[in-house]
Amino acid sequence: MSQTATRRGFIGATLASVAIAPAALVHAETPDATQAAVSKAVDDCRQAAEGQGMEEEAAYGKALVARFGPPVVDTIRDTTIARARQWLESAKLEKRDLDTVKARVWDRVGPRFETRLVSKTPTHLQYEVRKCPYAEAMRRLGAPELGFAYYCAFDIGFCQGLNPAIRFTRTKTLMMGDTICDHSYDLPQTAPADAAEK
Repeated sequence: MSQTATRRGFIGATLASVAIAPAALVHAETPDATQAAVSKAVDDCRQAAEGQGMEEEAAYGKALVARFGPPVVDTIRDTTIARARQWLESAKLEKRDLDTVKARVWDRVGPRFETRLVSKTPTHLQYEVRKCPYAEAMRRLGAPELGFAYYCAFDIGFCQGLNPAIRFTRTKTLMMGDTICDHSYDLPQTAPADAAEK
């Protein structure tokens, strides 16, 4: 799909979402109701854009696999990990501990995710994910392996770049058909968690 087609689709999604807002605003009797209507229109637009992006990623990935074979998926995964690692290594963060993992990843997940904090100590953090829009979309598109490479692999690179002493484990993913994702992070007490200005 060309950039023009992509841009056209995004603009169409934007217009469709914004078109909802005026009708909602007419009936909004309070500032809170107005804000809620605007927030819903923006969220609808964002979801449409994300959905289109995932469709394109799945299509491109499938085309590459068809042309060059299954190792393409490994290349995408490795690239995702490397980019996440580089991004976190260069981030200016005061701390690089499990509180930062919680603040930077888990406190920022949107309402379309269903997550549960299982345990939290200074040396251990564990979450369960029971609903993930990325997994739902990529499985619906018949591209769970590509979805894992594009999205799930990010968590690996995130931890590597944040603090190499963090041991990240995950034995189940919604993307690959499990009923939950089980994210577990361990950071020994002796590991440096403070970050020098980077």
